[in-house]
Amino acid sequence: METVKSILRSILPSKLWPEFDCSSGLPPEKVGRECGRLSTDALESLRETGGEGQVRVPGYERDPSKVKNWILHFGPGNFFRSHQCVFLDEVLNRQAEEGDRQAEWGICAVSANRKKKETLAAQDFLYTVWTRSLEKNRARVVGSLMDWADPSDETEDVPERLAEKETKIVTLTVTEKGYMLKPDGSLDTDNEKVKHDLESLSERKEKGKDSKMNLKTPLGLITAGLQLRYERGEPPFTVMSCDNLPGNGDKVSKAAREFARALGDSDFSSWIESECRFPNDMVDRITPSTTDEAKEKIRENFGITDAMPVVAEDYRKWVLEESGFPCGRPSWEDAGALFVEDVKPYEALKLRVLNGGHFALSYTGLLLGHNYAHEAMGDERISSLLEAYMDEMRSTVPTLPGLSDSQFKEDTLGRFKNPYLKDSLERLAMDGSDKFENQMKEGLHDLAKENGPEGVRTSSFVIAVWISFLHKGKLEGEDGDGNELSVEIVDRRAEKLSKLAGEVFKTPCDPEKVRTFLEAACGDNFSCCEALVRGVNESVKAIADRGIEGALESEGWGKRTKKAQKEEKETTVSAA
Repeated sequence: METVKSILRSILPSKLWPEFDCSSGLPPEKVGRECGRLSTDALESLRETGGEGQVRVPGYERDPSKVKNWILHFGPGNFFRSHQCVFLDEVLNRQAEEGDRQAEWGICAVSANRKKKETLAAQDFLYTVWTRSLEKNRARVVGSLMDWADPSDETEDVPERLAEKETKIVTLTVTEKGYMLKPDGSLDTDNEKVKHDLESLSERKEKGKDSKMNLKTPLGLITAGLQLRYERGEPPFTVMSCDNLPGNGDKVSKAAREFARALGDSDFSSWIESECRFPNDMVDRITPSTTDEAKEKIRENFGITDAMPVVAEDYRKWVLEESGFPCGRPSWEDAGALFVEDVKPYEALKLRVLNGGHFALSYTGLLLGHNYAHEAMGDERISSLLEAYMDEMRSTVPTLPGLSDSQFKEDTLGRFKNPYLKDSLERLAMDGSDKFENQMKEGLHDLAKENGPEGVRTSSFVIAVWISFLHKGKLEGEDGDGNELSVEIVDRRAEKLSKLAGEVFKTPCDPEKVRTFLEAACGDNFSCCEALVRGVNESVKAIADRGIEGALESEGWGKRTKKAQKEEKETTVSAA
């Protein structure tokens, strides 16, 4: 504890030293007050004891029977609850302040996770979002999630719920693998779950339109809901992916049309293409996994006993296409969302710099024995590598009105350093092949094509580090603080790519092995990029000869890049 205090005293103004309990970040008189298990009945107690804005609770009425407009959401994980739910919660609170007390919009989660449903239902679907940083320690109870539909429950009819006229928008955060797409972006009709859903929908056509459907995929359920609307002559709902995919709306649109065509219904497929809206959007908020320690701190700090809280950074951003909501939408702009004609440039900056930065940070950090993002950022070798990588990638992004890419980079680096998030590198390293395909591939291809080998120097090293991680298979040992470090590869293509990574390091002077790996990871176009093949092969040789630490040192990472130093100097002069 004394070490924590000394660190805080070195970075906080002295006038704040006596006011905060270092374990919680709250004034001592506010620590430990209890409201009991979170529920609707407990909200009044929180209003009375929260004080000074430390706990914000819903100021609107949450009667689902009076909600006129529903958003059905597939994949109610932590990010969804820290991002989309918070945006709607903010909108509803603002409307309540203006006199509209009863919420007109609500969110219904769609998931077969019964444990999560039962846990949240016991709290009236209320939960806490705890915002942590050096500047803020705040909690808000979010109330925009109001219902749950379980597709595995025989008493519920999710396609019918989707077809109801009150359902205006359907959103998804199911990660890259949840869309059941092939590497080329087409629907994977060989996937067992996709085949099951296609057969179930075909059987409905034979047995009659009122027969019960047993569907297993989000895309199958959404297609079934759209089909019911199509048959009844009713307008479709908007479908919006909120996953970190380039052109996320375009991808879902293509998959839905292919699903309809696979059913042999060309008219239905044409209706989807002409009438349905699949807006692209960009989402951003770092949301780590919630630990038992976090739950206990929320109870100590705010007196809230919450079985399923979310921890998140203070930063959040949402950029959406403005023309994708013919059935209406919440006024998300009142909560800070940005509506634009073209999301793609914003999406490119975020995916290539932040998500690509997470990719580089996770594998390098794990190989150097770090557990958490903020710890890895304290390693100058990693932070300087990350700056150089971000500088390479942001050069591929067009200029955005009102948004500086250099400032975005600096903000992102600062967000990665937040010690209160305790964002696990193991979490960031999951599903690397999907992330590489969807978040980094386009930018790297553009970079190599335009700049040659020297232009992809840092990016090549990052790919080589990923190959090294796959080659090792499992990391075991201790981190820099003596804590246990045990990490296994979690990736749907782990077996194939790990074998190819072993071949790369078995003969590290053979660029053809690198080419084979790149072709398996992201296709022919990428493996034909000679600049990248050569760059990755050189970095593989450096890692094989000197190890990850020696390779970093030989490449000169461990100092701030010249470009970063120049921009920092220019920023300082400008501020002065």
